[in-house]
Amino acid sequence: MNRYLLLVFMLLFSYCTSNFSSTKKQCHILQSLIDEYEQAFSNTEIAKEKYGYRSKVHNLALRKQHKIVKQSIYKMEAYLSLYGFPTIEDHGPDFVKIPPKILADKKPSFACLKRNMPYFYAGYQHGDFPDWAFVLYMQAMHQHQFGDILRLENPYTIQLQIDSLMNILNIEETLIEVRK
Repeated sequence: MNRYLLLVFMLLFSYCTSNFSSTKKQCHILQSLIDEYEQAFSNTEIAKEKYGYRSKVHNLALRKQHKIVKQSIYKMEAYLSLYGFPTIEDHGPDFVKIPPKILADKKPSFACLKRNMPYFYAGYQHGDFPDWAFVLYMQAMHQHQFGDILRLENPYTIQLQIDSLMNILNIEETLIEVRK
């Protein structure tokens, strides 16, 4: 239910700011998402330093941080479903770093990673999501599914790692499943 409300919010927000170009709107949405996300972590750190680890204020800040992280994941999923993965060409290099930071940084569920694989795969295919970051994204999926990251015998290339992870995780089937 919350995901649908957030999707509606994002749609309304997008229509209300129609005086911006589409790319500027998208950058504005991404910037506001990352600002709120990072502010939550900053507030938690400030509370810890000022009032002590696991103090009442620090615990309150942690609860708020967890709530904002969860909301940020829902909002980012709504963004990706509306606009797809941001591109370096249209959005710039800073904005393509935001989706992985929000969706993969705090160990989201396997279902969340799987749902968003088509967007990250498209970003990887287009050259906007670096191969090493794509490996980390798939390693997070591997760890959820198998309890550990994939370890290959040295020497290996990053392409071998990508191919191995895509095969083991059955990414092609995941892409087809998610599109249905």
